[in-house]
Amino acid sequence: MRRYTYIFIILLVALIAVSSVVAQSTIEEKRARKKVSRNLLKKVISLVKDSNYPKALSLVDSLLTIDPKNSGGFYYKSIILAKSNDTANAILNIESGITVAPLSSRLKILASRLYLHIGEDDKALIHLQSILKIKPHEAEALYLEGIILLHKADTTQALDLFEKALQQSLTGK
Repeated sequence: MRRYTYIFIILLVALIAVSSVVAQSTIEEKRARKKVSRNLLKKVISLVKDSNYPKALSLVDSLLTIDPKNSGGFYYKSIILAKSNDTANAILNIESGITVAPLSSRLKILASRLYLHIGEDDKALIHLQSILKIKPHEAEALYLEGIILLHKADTTQALDLFEKALQQSLTGK
């Protein structure tokens, strides 16, 4: 009986050692993927600044394959698509990004801008209000909501929001 106990203990120790090695390699693999992801995003940003949208789109697609939850990848892919006059796919992409990163104000602001561009103020307003619930002093969200109110001919409230947005952008308070 003791013999089986020793064999069991040896197998248990071996299993723990193998599990530790596998866990360590998984951690290293994640770190390597994040590093590649960061470097790809930097290249994408540079290409977007240079207006090289076809190459930027190819790289951002690679980035999202490697790191499918990279909110920066969704953000820049939507910018690339919008700059390439593909607003419909830019909106689909940014909505996917919001699903992955639902608290990202940056993604929601870009979505709002895209919706405003195609005249869908109500969809833009949904994103803006979700931002302002969490960050009531977000200057760009206040400004964009003011634009929507102007579209609805509510100039008084729009001016109030523009003043708040200006105050926020000047003081950060």
